[in-house]
Parts: sequence; structure tokens; C-alpha cells
Amino acid sequence: MTDPLLQPFQTRNLTFRNRMVHAPTTMNMSDDRGYVTRQAVGAYEALAAGGFGAVCVGATNVRWDGLINERMFGFYDDTYIISQRELVEVIHNNGALAGIQLFYGGLIPGVGATFPLEPGKGWIPGTVSWGPTGKYPIGNQQPGVVSTETYRELVEAYAQAARRSKEAGYDYVSFHFCHGSLPHVTLSLLENTGRNDEYSDRFLFCEQILQRTQELCGKDYPIIPRLVCDENFVGGYDLDYFIENYAPRLHALGIDALDCTFGSMLPAKSRDPEVSSGEIIGGGFYVPNLVALPYIKRMREGLDARGIGMPLMGSCNINTPAQMRAMVGEGAADFFASCRQSLDDPDFPRKIAEGREDEIRKSTRTGASLLAGNIFGKGVAGSAQNAAFSRDREYRLVPTLHPRRVLIAGGGSGGMEYAITASEAGHRVTLFEKSGQLGGAMAWAGNYRTLPNMEQIAYQPDWHRTMIAKLGVDVRLNEELSLERILAEKPDVVVVATGALPAMPEAPGLDAALESGSPAASTGCCARAPRRCPMAR
Repeated sequence: MTDPLLQPFQTRNLTFRNRMVHAPTTMNMSDDRGYVTRQAVGAYEALAAGGFGAVCVGATNVRWDGLINERMFGFYDDTYIISQRELVEVIHNNGALAGIQLFYGGLIPGVGATFPLEPGKGWIPGTVSWGPTGKYPIGNQQPGVVSTETYRELVEAYAQAARRSKEAGYDYVSFHFCHGSLPHVTLSLLENTGRNDEYSDRFLFCEQILQRTQELCGKDYPIIPRLVCDENFVGGYDLDYFIENYAPRLHALGIDALDCTFGSMLPAKSRDPEVSSGEIIGGGFYVPNLVALPYIKRMREGLDARGIGMPLMGSCNINTPAQMRAMVGEGAADFFASCRQSLDDPDFPRKIAEGREDEIRKSTRTGASLLAGNIFGKGVAGSAQNAAFSRDREYRLVPTLHPRRVLIAGGGSGGMEYAITASEAGHRVTLFEKSGQLGGAMAWAGNYRTLPNMEQIAYQPDWHRTMIAKLGVDVRLNEELSLERILAEKPDVVVVATGALPAMPEAPGLDAALESGSPAASTGCCARAPRRCPMAR
């Protein structure tokens, strides 16, 4: 087996069947008390069935006052163990390791508020926004300061949640020590300055959490914490500082692997003028692919120079098999952690293993990985490309016993998606497209070569065309579905997927500007203004 993505890997206490891991993702699929719901079980069942080596359940809060979303998983007492076992069961039944990430908000709970907040409070009743000093507010602009006693209480809260995780059957526990959470801002050279108690030792909070977890769960219980390894802020810690000061203490604790992230949410000046610190966390649309790979390689080099043999996990803006292989290439990470790509196509690991890479629905990275709002504002994890995600049990395709004759007008994303779904169910489909190619507006936008990453928009129509061909859908290009054709063929179903025309504002000179400056002229599409272009729908 030569594909690096498919090679098994052994950490100190775990055996991964391959190098692909579903990264802990805030799904926001709990009930209003933080218990697991059937929707969440369906989502993680779909991910595990996709063939990942491990599936890590997303950020699970260890104490109510650290919530950042009202539908966030909780592990507040032992009554949560039973519902968490449902997630472990569906993950294990599909052959993957089950991990869980434990979280506490810190400065984050004020993010997403749509009303004035009291000093030190989050937007959810009973939550707080506070840090080691409160000098760098993230949400509430008047955050509180965490007391010494509260730090000690939270160490116990994390460790007890880890103990419950082990009892629920999780193979390993991750800790969210990154991106503005309390452990990360305690590590920060910017936010944690001037304390006169034991937590002026910035690493002590994380260290105590890991040590107390080992006391409760045993030193052999696998831990894979997720840490910011470079804040990417002027005045914040960088990779050299992390490798010198934090990595040796992590390694001494005997963790199984380090899940590396880079960048943060603090309101500070980014060190990189081209890519902001916050963009390296989640990777906006225009952020370069494999943005974290150079950091991972420098991390590996620095650890090797110190004789620290610690497995590394890398992530962020990795959407194609080639990019995945680059992340687990020579001198890089041992694992690739997937978030958005997992939601857009949970089956991509299995497709790689089965030699069906052309069938992977590669992420277009359009918008967040959430259907509504975002992780701070009542959003539910989902995918604009894969509407079935988390609804797999509800919308499972079953072959029809009564095939219907289906005619579809329009070969854009909507028409092709309908054609694929109907064909997979066993219906007889004919797709009509009045232009000479399938793809619609996304194919047009994907050829806009003057902006970075725009080619990713074309991943969607490319996948549709591939699946249309593989399923043998009858496609009629340069042919408009007419009323006469419908009356003649007498189909059971007619689908109108002709899209819409853009609502253009009335502005002096707009028509002339569109005629002369349309990007279509340089992209292979017609040079007419977009509102007249047959592909602009």
C-alpha cells in the first residue's frame, strides 16, 4: 500500500487504520441542555461510514458558563454519558476510532451577541466572558478576569469530563486549547500578562488539565490536544517560542499526538500582512490552500532538532486528494484532519481507498460549514453542496419500485443535482440544457481566473458532470425543453431548474461597464453582460 493517506499509523496507545481524521467540528446539534440528539447521531454515523481512521466529536463544553452556542454538546455530569455512548456506538460500528474534544469558552461567549451585554457576560444566560487579564476582548468588550480559584475549578471540570468520556467509550480525548478558548488565551503572550498568581506560568493551566485527566483516566488513556502553535500576532508567541517552551512540557506528559493549529481570534495585529491570523484558523475563501503546511513543516523540523518525536496532525484549506497527500508528505504531518471537506462529502476517505477519487465532491469552500448563522450565532452544521448531511437517516435513498419518467429543464447545479438523485433512486431521467455545456452559473464563476481560488467554484459542476456521465443520464445539450416536447413525451414529472436572472441596480453607465469590462471575455464564456449571458443563471 503506497498511498500515504491509506497507511495505518501507530501512536503511543492508538492504531489508526489510515491517516484521515474528521476534525472536531462544532455541530450545534444538541438539545437545549447539551444532550446528544438523533440528528447528531445521524451526522456522526455518516462521517464514520465514510472511512475515516478516526472521527472526533466536536467541541463539547465542560461547564455551562463556557457555552458559545446554545446547542453545543455538554458533558456537565454523569447523566450525559448515556447519550454520548450513542455517538461512540455508531462511530465504532463503522470501524473508526472515536475521539471527543472538550471545550470551555473563556473570552469567546460574548461573540455573536445581538444586544448589549453586561460586563463579563456572554450572550447565553448564565455564561461568562473572561480571560486571564481581559486586555484583549474577543466578544464582550468588557470581559471579566478569571480568579485563581476558578482556574482550579475548571481543571477539575475538564478532567471529570475526560473521565466521563472514557466511561462513554471514547478511544481518546482531545482538548480545545486554541482559538480564543480560555486555555489558549492563558497560553497567550498578549492576553496573559501581569498576573501575580500561579497562572502567570502560562502553560500551567493546560498542564494541570492533562495531569488531572491522567490521574482520573490513567496515564495510558490517549490524549490528542489541539493547540495554537503560532499565534501569528505581533507580540504573540511564534513557532520558535512554542517549540522552546510548550512542546517539551507537552511531550513530557506523554500525549499521543499534537493537533496543530495556527492563528487566533484576539483583536491584535497579524504578523503576516497578507493573511490575517484569524484566517489561518478556518481558512476563508481567498486564503491559500494548504495555508498551514509551511507551519507544520517548520514545526516538524523544530521538534526533530530538539529530539521530540511527537506525532502531528495538520488541517485547514485542504480540499483535494493531492493537497491531503501533501499534508501527510515527507517532513509534514502524520495525519490530515478534515472539517469542511468532511461535511461536503463524508465518503471521501472510502472513495480514495476504492480508487474512486473522481467521484469525490470537493469542497468549493463557499461560506462557512454551517447552514444558518455561524458557530457563535445559532448555526447548525451542514453543507450547501451536500444537503443530506446530518439528515442521512431521514433522507436515505431507497431504490424505487415504480420508476418514473422525468424531464428536467436546466443543466445548472440544481438541475444536475436533481438528475443525479433521481437516477440513483432508479428513475428514467432526461436533462435538457439550451446552451452547449452543463454547469450554469457555477461553471461560469469557476472560470473567473483573475481572482484567487475561484477555480474551486467549478469543483461543483465538475463533480455533477462526472456523476451525470457515470450514471448514464440522458443529456440533451443545445436543446431547450419545450411545451411541445413535454406534451409529446408525456413524462410523469417535469422539473424546472432554469435558475434566475440577477436583479441589477439602475445606475448610470452600468450597461456600458458590463459590456466592456465583463470578466466573461477572458474566461471562455460569452462576452455579453452577465444579465444577458445564457450561463448567468
